[in-house]
Amino acid sequence: MRQMKNLSERRQPEYVPDLRFRIFAVIIDWFILGLLFIAFTFIFGTKESDGTISFWSMNATGGFCVFIAWLLLFPVAEGLTGRTVGKRLMRIRVVRLDFAPIAIGNALLRHFFDIIEFGIFFGAIAIITASSNNYYRRLGDLFAMTIVIKDE
Repeated sequence: MRQMKNLSERRQPEYVPDLRFRIFAVIIDWFILGLLFIAFTFIFGTKESDGTISFWSMNATGGFCVFIAWLLLFPVAEGLTGRTVGKRLMRIRVVRLDFAPIAIGNALLRHFFDIIEFGIFFGAIAIITASSNNYYRRLGDLFAMTIVIKDE
């Protein structure tokens, strides 16, 4: 009878970074997006009757700016360089399964799943999925046929 190996006993290929590097990269990237969201809220947010700005209401221009910031920080940056700011700082990058550079289409498909993995479940789905395979691929990686590797 085949027994499942403990996660600590599994062997990852040497080009696959530890899952912690991916988690730190995501935290950095979402922190940057959060700061931009706050800035856009101050610029485009709705002022309450007492003069305060509501973080829960933003006009369409502000929402569009947040979307453009997300687009530039995640799919466009990854599609052009294979890295976001967080990935660059953690010295990791995204490539296709054949190790060729990814295109913006791959990156868009990869980040389409951010809504489910990070928006709804606060990263739990991404961590569970990545922890369940030797290459630490999350849902977005599985569908876009990409892998995150160490950037030499």
